[in-house]
Amino acid sequence: MSDKKRRKKSIGSVIPLLLLLIILYEFFKESGPAIADQLLQTDWRYFLPVVFLGILYECMDALPYWLLMKYEGEKIRYGDVVRLVYLGIFLNVTTFGAGIKPAQTYYLHKKGVDTGKAFSLMTIPYVFHKTAIMVYAGGALLLWGNTLIDLFGNGRFYIYAGFLLSAGIILALILVCTSRRLNRFLASLLERLSGRKKKWSSVLDTWRKALEDLRQESSALVKNPFYWGMALGLDILKMTCYYSMPFFAVKAVGGEVSVSSLPIIIGIYALIQILAGVIPSTGGLGPAEVLYLLMFSPLFGEAAAGSTMVLCRMGNYYLPFLIGMAGAVGTMKKKKEKNNFA
Repeated sequence: MSDKKRRKKSIGSVIPLLLLLIILYEFFKESGPAIADQLLQTDWRYFLPVVFLGILYECMDALPYWLLMKYEGEKIRYGDVVRLVYLGIFLNVTTFGAGIKPAQTYYLHKKGVDTGKAFSLMTIPYVFHKTAIMVYAGGALLLWGNTLIDLFGNGRFYIYAGFLLSAGIILALILVCTSRRLNRFLASLLERLSGRKKKWSSVLDTWRKALEDLRQESSALVKNPFYWGMALGLDILKMTCYYSMPFFAVKAVGGEVSVSSLPIIIGIYALIQILAGVIPSTGGLGPAEVLYLLMFSPLFGEAAAGSTMVLCRMGNYYLPFLIGMAGAVGTMKKKKEKNNFA
């Protein structure tokens, strides 16, 4: 990549972060001191469950991937798949999402999984993840729809748009996983975009194989409804951990909330997640924070919404990033020692 292209890419990545900082500043400029006071007085008895739920979420996220790999006969340990998940979080930040799947595929390849198969093993469970988010948000609307819509005010259009876009993403993923015709079209499209140059031939062959492996693996899973139910059930339980974080976070900053408010808190966070998932972001930052503040301020108050957002993001983003960074550094160190030994 040339220096000019690298600079353009860096600028393009920094602009959304600057916009986020401006939005957060405007939101916090009045309540900033109150938020700081609340964070300094955080009750660790309630913040520790936020941290625990964040770790449990990542461990449960690894389960559908590991179970699929075991079903496919791959000899890989559950701990390796947990490291794989944390690696994805680290790369989501450091590569702005672009390097997640290539690096995870390479990691599995080093663990003895075929490259094309590794791509399919990392893609199929993601379909269930997106489906679980949509099912959860749909259930929240069915059970507490009037209350949630009132909190959104005039934003109900965005909720429905989020559902439609999520459904479109899931449908596209299913078609990529199962349609031979679509895979052939994608392969020919990649070939045209590459200009049929010789230097791209090996890359195109790899992508063709990856798409065909993905289709074959998905076709085999169609005959295994047990895995569907198990993966979807695990993902729903996983999202319950994630969506429960604000309840403990608001208790940690001294907020007065009862257990009876937990379903509404979970429902709000479920809608935030489905909307944040269809809005472009840089490294996982931006939409989730802004939506959190807009959605929870009417329920918690502006200051408590800001402080609980910080605590929740520590549990489900910053701490997992640090764990992923430690894992990535450890992997690189082992690789370097192995090369030096060789």
